Amino acid sequence: VMSQVPKRMTAKLKADQISLQEALKGLNLADKLSLQGTLESLSLDLAGKLDKTLLTSLQGPLSLSLVDTQLEGFNLLRAIIEKLDKLPISKDALLARLPATMTATLEEENTPISSLKAALNLRQGQASIRSFALLSDLFSLKGTGTVLLKDNTLDLDTTIALNSELSTELVDKVKELTVLRDSKDSLVFPVMITGTPPK
Repeated sequence: VMSQVPKRMTAKLKADQISLQEALKGLNLADKLSLQGTLESLSLDLAGKLDKTLLTSLQGPLSLSLVDTQLEGFNLLRAIIEKLDKLPISKDALLARLPATMTATLEEENTPISSLKAALNLRQGQASIRSFALLSDLFSLKGTGTVLLKDNTLDLDTTIALNSELSTELVDKVKELTVLRDSKDSLVFPVMITGTPPK
């Protein structure tokens, strides 16, 4: 009995101003990523097998831009703060001396995102992120890394920069952090992001 060879598909697409929630539903990813907002632009040139392995067989470049987005049920800043190491003071001491603005933000359930831009390549079930830049009201996050598509496992090498106003408030409370300020008076921390984001 001859086995049936899976059909292959190719897709080239450029789109803009799409509801992010509707896009995730169309890609059957709504149960994996809890995002609300607008997919400002999307460009892709992908090929893969038209069978149950489609997601992991996709290959090719993809770039996207999101605006006015909210990551629901997950506080990204809190998760990043918890992963900080190599600080000039202990993490417990830092958390105990945070300014009120930052403490309130860390207690919020969701993460508002002003914009997110990413460029990546898909191959063998993995997204290799060439670059991404996330901007929120209080911080920005830039980096590179990989995402395993089967379970969204992250392995990202990033840098987080707090905005200058929050940085000033934090340095006023924690003088030891002064050495981490850049030329724009923002506190900058390197951080590795690994693991699986919330569903």
